[in-house]
Amino acid sequence: SGVSHFHPPEFSGTSTAMRAVLALVTLLSFSAAAQLAGVPDGGGNVMSCDNTPGEAEIPAAMSRKPALHVICQGFDVLPPVQGGSMLDFEWLRDVLLARLNRPVKVYNNAPLSLMVNNSLILVLIRPLDPSYFQRAHEAGYRNIGVLHLGDEHMDVDTSFYAHADYVFRNYYHERFFGPGAPSHVHFLNLGLKSGVGHGVPSTLPRATLRGYTCNFLGSLRHDRAELADLLAPLSPRCIVIADKRFEAASSMPALAYSNILRDSRFTPCPAGDNEETSRIYEALEFGSIPILRRARDPARDFTRMFGPAHPIPIVDSWSDAVALMARMDSSPTDMLDLQGRVMAFWACLRAHQQAKVARVVQRAFNAAYEIS
Repeated sequence: SGVSHFHPPEFSGTSTAMRAVLALVTLLSFSAAAQLAGVPDGGGNVMSCDNTPGEAEIPAAMSRKPALHVICQGFDVLPPVQGGSMLDFEWLRDVLLARLNRPVKVYNNAPLSLMVNNSLILVLIRPLDPSYFQRAHEAGYRNIGVLHLGDEHMDVDTSFYAHADYVFRNYYHERFFGPGAPSHVHFLNLGLKSGVGHGVPSTLPRATLRGYTCNFLGSLRHDRAELADLLAPLSPRCIVIADKRFEAASSMPALAYSNILRDSRFTPCPAGDNEETSRIYEALEFGSIPILRRARDPARDFTRMFGPAHPIPIVDSWSDAVALMARMDSSPTDMLDLQGRVMAFWACLRAHQQAKVARVVQRAFNAAYEIS
C-alpha cells in the first residue's frame, strides 16, 4: 500500500534554528495580514483582491442542497471546562461533517419537542426520551439519523436504533459491528477533544527532533498507575503528569497538552473505562506514535476496524512498551520509518471516516426523497 512509501517532512538544524524559523513564520504571517488589510509591508507590496468573486457570486459557490440539521438534545456542545457537556464537538463539526457538501445547521441544547426532517440527532450517553425516534417516524418525519456518543460502558438500551434511518456510534463492540449486526449502524472512532487544535503534517517535528521520548498525562485508573510507575524513572525524557483529568476545570490547558504531544516521540495510550480513548487520536494528530496495550476484552477490540495491516504498535504489557521505546530510540531510522507509516495511516483513517459519514448521510437523503 501507499503507507509504506510515506516519509515525514525533512527538518534540519538546532532548536535555535527552529526558533528562528518560527520567528520568520510569525513575521510572514503578520506581513500577510497587513497585505489583506491593504497596508504595505516592508517590501512595499500590497495584495490585490480584484480577482476575488463578487458579493453576488459567493452564495453560488455554496451548496444549494437541503441542510442537515444537527440537533443536540438537551445538552450544550461546549466542552465541560466551558460549562458544556460535549468533549469533541469541534471534531464532529470541522472534520467528520467536512465532506457533506451541504449546509449544516446546529441546534444547541434543543428541546425534545423539536422534530425536523433531515436531522442528525446527537445522543449523549443515553436518549432523554427513547420514544422520540419512534414518535418522529410515526409523525411522518423523514431522514432521521443518530450520532450516539459516550456509551463507553456498553450498558445503554439501544433499542431506539431500530427507529432511526441510520446510526453512527463510537466505542466498538462486536454486537454492533460484528457478524449479524444491524447494517444501518456505523462505527466512528473517537476524535480530538475541543480546544487541542489540529496538527499540520508539514509543521510537525520529526521524531528524532522531539524533546521527550514519551508522555503520560491523565488520571490513574485501571492499569494507568502501573504505566506511570514504569515511566517515572525515565524522567526527564518522559513527562508524567498524573491524577488530573483533562476535562476537569483544573486540568492542563488544551494548548499545553497538545504542545507536549507535538514534542513527544511516543504516547502510551492506556485504556480508560473503555479500551478506546481520545488520547490515541490526539497523539496521531500531532505526529506522536501511540502505543496500545492488547485489548482486555476481544469483543471490544476497536483496532479490528483499523484493518489487519495498521502500523500502530500493540504490546502485551507496559514493560514491553518501555522496551519498544528504548529499542526505537537506539535506531533512529526505524523510528522515523514507523512515524511516517503512522502519520500516513492517520491521514487515511481521517479521510475514511469523513467519506463514510458523507456516504451514509447522502444515501439517507437519496432514500428519503427517492433519488437514485
